[in-house]
Amino acid sequence: MATSSLSGPGRRGVLGTAAAVAAGTVLPALAAPPARAAGPDRPNVLLIVTDDQPKQTEWATPKTVAWLAGQGVRFSNGHATTPLCAPSRSSVFSGRFAHNHGVRNNSTSPALDRHTTLQRYLSQAGYRTGLFGKYLNAWDVADNPPHFEEFALLRPSYTDGTFNVNGTVRTISGYTTTVIRNRTLAFLGKSRTDSRPWFACVTPYASHGPFTPEPEYAGTEVPAWDGRPSVPEEDRSDKPAYVRDATQTLEDGRLVRAKQLRALRSVDDAVQSFRDKLAALGQLDDTLVVYIGDNGFN
Repeated sequence: MATSSLSGPGRRGVLGTAAAVAAGTVLPALAAPPARAAGPDRPNVLLIVTDDQPKQTEWATPKTVAWLAGQGVRFSNGHATTPLCAPSRSSVFSGRFAHNHGVRNNSTSPALDRHTTLQRYLSQAGYRTGLFGKYLNAWDVADNPPHFEEFALLRPSYTDGTFNVNGTVRTISGYTTTVIRNRTLAFLGKSRTDSRPWFACVTPYASHGPFTPEPEYAGTEVPAWDGRPSVPEEDRSDKPAYVRDATQTLEDGRLVRAKQLRALRSVDDAVQSFRDKLAALGQLDDTLVVYIGDNGFN
């Protein structure tokens, strides 16, 4: 989360509202106020959510860590309470546990109440809102995501992706993390002519399987990985059937981890470009940046 210069009652008010949502409190409907520029009392919000990014992968994102952990706050005791993509993302948007928002698996995304989401509250408060990347599992790419003014919604893939761009479904050539980066940069750049504060939700497909890296990182050497303590466990009789019957080896895990790290390299490049853009726009001190994974790949 950045930046460290955001302080005072304005920031406490923003974080207090977020805390109320996180606690499951239903906030009152907000009347859209007159447009006001971003500033310490109405910071821009850049939310970056990676897909299935596990712990111990920060080797792949040194620029992200240097910026957000080095100049902001590292939350070292965070947990995905329902570690599955759609339930976790629904919790991010709503501030509720899965048993309250109703999205309990990846096929029940329509259960989320769209009227009690972060994007709706910020839109009503006069923010520009944008979504760039994956939204929720089982969401039809042809359906526009509610309460996002601008969007490039991705049908999950890594190359030559199918996107819903502001209501038009089309294929965009290239690596999807790069497409998402460029769409986000264009959204940020509109601050030059639109003084409203903004909320950008950026959700690349990395590091989800099949973990396809950008060509320039396909052969990148990565650190050795010795697995989790559970990997070599021989007696799994006390475990669920899906664990008892698992056939993956440590070598299989090492291959997955290497591909995850390579795919995340492009995310790190994107985050650096966001920082550079905010600096060029003079918005580093007026932007709250949060980087999280929706859940860790098990």
